[in-house]
Amino acid sequence: MRVSVQSNLKTDTKTAWDLLKKTSTLIYVAEGVMTYDGAASLPPEWRVGTRVNLKPRLWGKPQGDHIVRVVDVDERDMQIETEEHGGFVTKWRHVMHLIENYPGECQLVDTIDIKAGWRTPFVCLFAFYFYRHRHKRWQTLISRPTVQPV
Repeated sequence: MRVSVQSNLKTDTKTAWDLLKKTSTLIYVAEGVMTYDGAASLPPEWRVGTRVNLKPRLWGKPQGDHIVRVVDVDERDMQIETEEHGGFVTKWRHVMHLIENYPGECQLVDTIDIKAGWRTPFVCLFAFYFYRHRHKRWQTLISRPTVQPV
């Protein structure tokens, strides 16, 4: 099943792209729902070939292993693609894409293809909630330059 969440960001695509590539942005936008025990092993930026076990915590509760492998970082199309899995989730293919609406505004599109057996519909519901949360945090990040992740 596929989940897609999109938001308009009141910033230029270059600024949003620079933030999207930073792994610290993931930590910031997930905060409040998800934290990552494996965050210390993240490189500063997403790079093709990066493979990391995020070891997520959902509202503080450990969720086991969650392996993320970066398969594409497309500078021209401003798109990052990952292949992920962990626990009963056998497939979590995530594409993050920025599209310029016009100068000073761009659209962030998260598309996630999920397979988790009979749990797939429930995992998709969670993914929709989680990515809506992340997009709200993106709005905060963009609207308050002093909040920028490290």
